[in-house]
Amino acid sequence: MPKRSLEHWLSYIETLNPEEIELGLDRIRPVYEKLINSPLAEKIILVGGTNGKGSTVEYLSELLRDKNKRVGTYTSPHLFSFNERIRINGKECSDSSILNSFMTVERARESIPLTYFEFSTLAAIQIFSESELDVVILEVGLGGRLDAVNVVEPDISILTNVELDHQDWLGNNREVIGKEKADIFREGKPAVLAQKNLPKSVFQEAIRKEAVLYTLNTDFGYEIDEIADNWSYFFSKDDKNLTISKINLTNLSVESASAALTTFILLGEEINEDLKIVIEKTNLKGRCEVIKNKFLLDVSHNPAAVENLKRFIRRNFKKRKRI
Repeated sequence: MPKRSLEHWLSYIETLNPEEIELGLDRIRPVYEKLINSPLAEKIILVGGTNGKGSTVEYLSELLRDKNKRVGTYTSPHLFSFNERIRINGKECSDSSILNSFMTVERARESIPLTYFEFSTLAAIQIFSESELDVVILEVGLGGRLDAVNVVEPDISILTNVELDHQDWLGNNREVIGKEKADIFREGKPAVLAQKNLPKSVFQEAIRKEAVLYTLNTDFGYEIDEIADNWSYFFSKDDKNLTISKINLTNLSVESASAALTTFILLGEEINEDLKIVIEKTNLKGRCEVIKNKFLLDVSHNPAAVENLKRFIRRNFKKRKRI
């Protein structure tokens, strides 16, 4: 067992399972049950979908932190360092914290051949369980039904969208993929649906699980004013009619911000016009990131993400030369 550095550990956990991706909860569940004996936080949020998961996590984290909530976030993959994946109150966990957690997971797994992602997920969960957090937000890695984070029982689930991606693992059409992703819903718990025209399978799965739906353009939504370069948010359900108007458009998606605001409300928080500042200052590295007003960096990796990037370029660089 390596003990020297984070790099050594990361190399080590890559060798535990011969498969880079091997979906399923059979390996992670017994280790999770051995490690975790109490709730990770007062509230747990799962964020699934094809695109927009990272920005939704970031928006929700920033909104909650503005209300002095202690928030843990787990996202993947990372851009520069593994530490980016596990953050508490916006700060990356230290090498020493991660190393201690890795050693705890290693002892608990015994001979179970966890994948890299499963091991990482357990490490994050173990760190959060000892951090006295108000809210933990976990991003699904791949799919939903058989993804490692689905071992956790969420209070609210968010589905950002359903598009074609990872078809070898999830299926060749949106209906099949939607059913996989909707498995993060829970009986009697809110499920926030942040895309128009989701596959029927998502709603069928929600009905089967008896989830409480909050649907874009029905229970919450947004209106974009392209001329004024801003947008407005509305929430209309549970005897509430709430709005935030004239939010400046930024490099992150309006859909992600709307999903985060809706979840923020469902967590019992009040929204007001002051939250515009929080939304407008939120950003995420590698997502429509403008560098020195000259370069645009984006990690788009599927057709839906590329379409979003194209919309951003058209809106923000109308008179700039594109190469």
